[in-house]
Amino acid sequence: MGRLCRLSFFMLLLIVTGTGLPIGQAAGKGRDEEVSALRERIAVLEDQFRRLLAELVDARRRLEELEKQRRVGDLKALNPEISVILDGVGLAGGRSLFRRFQGFQFREAEIALQSDIDPFGRAEGFFAIGPDGVEVEEAYINLIDPTILRLPKGLQLKAGHFKANSDKINLIHRPEQPMADLPLVHQRFFGEEGFAGTGLRLQYLIPSRRYTEVSLEALNAENNSFQTPDGRPVLLSRLRTVWDLSDEKADRTYDLGLFYAWGSNDAGTNTQMIGLDLTHRWRPSRQGLYRSLSWQNQILLSQQGGAGASKGIVSFLEYQFSRTLYGGARYDWAGSPDKTGTASGLAFALTYFPSEFQRYRLQLNWQRVNGQPVREVWLQGTWTIGVHRPHPF
Repeated sequence: MGRLCRLSFFMLLLIVTGTGLPIGQAAGKGRDEEVSALRERIAVLEDQFRRLLAELVDARRRLEELEKQRRVGDLKALNPEISVILDGVGLAGGRSLFRRFQGFQFREAEIALQSDIDPFGRAEGFFAIGPDGVEVEEAYINLIDPTILRLPKGLQLKAGHFKANSDKINLIHRPEQPMADLPLVHQRFFGEEGFAGTGLRLQYLIPSRRYTEVSLEALNAENNSFQTPDGRPVLLSRLRTVWDLSDEKADRTYDLGLFYAWGSNDAGTNTQMIGLDLTHRWRPSRQGLYRSLSWQNQILLSQQGGAGASKGIVSFLEYQFSRTLYGGARYDWAGSPDKTGTASGLAFALTYFPSEFQRYRLQLNWQRVNGQPVREVWLQGTWTIGVHRPHPF
């Protein structure tokens, strides 16, 4: 055993001597390499720390900016949504086309103010500024969540001054109408401002497989068919349902509405009115942005006192030729609630939409009013500033 230990020591001495380095120098070099590696590692960690510190400072700056934007956004949320629609027309006509140019007219600037009051209600106001001054078209409170009044959840309540829910055309404001003028039946039965009044509307969405709603209104209204100077409101109810017959090739819907209205007129007698409207919409699945068709039809019957009923019909067809170009054709015939004659006519329109904020229209009317021919050429332009509410569905 002693000999083996001495031999091992002698071999280790030869190995160390053969390297040409003393044992102390070899150990010193190992420590230097280890220290150098540690210094490099520390340098890498310091670099990573500096980068993390810079990212932290940047994140804190961005957080402060977001907090500032949130505070500004909270202040903006207190302001209503504001939009303006400018509506101008040029008109020529008479007994023959271009017989008399009636000039260009700025019809109105419609200013819309809309805002959520709280999670339960929304307020909306629409004001028309025209040559005759300022007119309140609509100003109402819409109670979206009626549970705060212990009412059924599917019931909506509207109170204020608003358009009567008699038909789809009446709900659209004048600058957004599908043609430059109202159909003859609306002009004769309701007037240029349509059927509107101050009162209350209850609207309920019936739970069913298809969209079905029913509404009941009580309005103080002033138009060609109804006047309520004694405070007795016009009562109006409407039932509406929608059939969706869409498939993989196209979207197809049929919209059917029926309404009944009862109230007094300027002669002191009662007026009853019944209306039926049917709308068909078609839009292909692959060319939905470039092709579509809408066909609206409406029948109105009105009776004052014990006199015979006055009738009116309108049929409007609109086809989309491209993404920006639409063509429309309208036929309407209307009596008069006061039995002063009849009116009928055809109208053709070509409407160009460069964008959703601009619209230009050329329209030709070929009518006969109380036995007299009326020929008209309309030029219409509308311009929208801000985000305006969509048309009622």
